Amino acid sequence: MILQKIAQAIRQQDWFQVTIEIIIVVIGIFLGLQVTEWSDRRSQEENTKVLAQSIIDDLEADVVALETSINYSRNKIDTIDRFSVLLRTPRAGWDSIEFYDGANTVASLIPYSYTDGTYQQLRASGTLQYFDQLLVNKMNAYDNQIKKTIVRKNITDERVVQFANLMTTIINFDAILAIRGNQSTSAEYYIKLHDPGLIENYLNQVLFIRVVTGLSLEQYESQMDIAQSLMEEIKQKYDLTL
Repeated sequence: MILQKIAQAIRQQDWFQVTIEIIIVVIGIFLGLQVTEWSDRRSQEENTKVLAQSIIDDLEADVVALETSINYSRNKIDTIDRFSVLLRTPRAGWDSIEFYDGANTVASLIPYSYTDGTYQQLRASGTLQYFDQLLVNKMNAYDNQIKKTIVRKNITDERVVQFANLMTTIINFDAILAIRGNQSTSAEYYIKLHDPGLIENYLNQVLFIRVVTGLSLEQYESQMDIAQSLMEEIKQKYDLTL
């Protein structure tokens, strides 16, 4: 219709009408582009908000796993401290049950897993560009912290496994398994550890596990701090506080 009016105005050499009609066309195109851009931006914001919630879900799962690992590590360190006191007392005064409980704790492990599926998906697809850059920087920092945590845990686990292998030559593992299963047992609680030099070596290994457990704890706590801070910032940025 507008094109017909323009063509008619040109035939009639009504240049004022031609100008008006062209201006109307240009304005219409401009408004159409603006509406399309607004719609695309609105859709992108909605999608980003959904992805932000998914990241929060992943972080909340991480916080639960980290709480378990932090509490476990703290309790293990406390037990090692008490066990070390026992090992420093004269061998004749050792309580076998107390020794087994302590040795069992030192040689125990719990699994740790993290949840980063959403972040890795965003990173691979390039969708991270839609997020605030400061948040992206913090997500990247959190991902780096996860790597540090896993490296430290693997070192700790390796040392604990070595200690567990040593334990098999010193105590009755049937009794240890009963302790871990919270079961009664008729297994003998013997301790093949009498030489002062061997006791000193055993104590040093126990103390070393305390050190690596403490280092793992530091990484868990660092990761927890970043996770909680990142969650709070994402919730505020994308109005996900409810």
